[in-house]
Amino acid sequence: MIFTILLTEIPLSDVRYVFAYTYRVDKVRDSTHRVLMNFMVRPGGWHISFLEKDCQTVLPLKLTFAKEDKIRAMRDRCGSPLLDDKQALEHGLSTGRGSCWLSLTDEQYQALNVKRR
Repeated sequence: MIFTILLTEIPLSDVRYVFAYTYRVDKVRDSTHRVLMNFMVRPGGWHISFLEKDCQTVLPLKLTFAKEDKIRAMRDRCGSPLLDDKQALEHGLSTGRGSCWLSLTDEQYQALNVKRR
């Protein structure tokens, strides 16, 4: 009840400052596709695969990177800016396997959904 009174006293334009992590709302709204990026180190480099948000549908594009810096760059461009998510990615890289959620635009999603030779 106190929370309701507090919100009624705040101008509508400032309500977004009351809630934590509101800066992600605009980024998620602009991107229309959420994808889980899985990574694992194997002989030959880091193997990357992608899953739809249902975690069952596999996207056709598979990538292999020589260094983990490319994985960090992908997460920096399309992943969550929260410190917890960055630390989870670093933990996954240190153990040799992990995953992180990416928020993609339509163009980025179409690039993942194309089978390459």
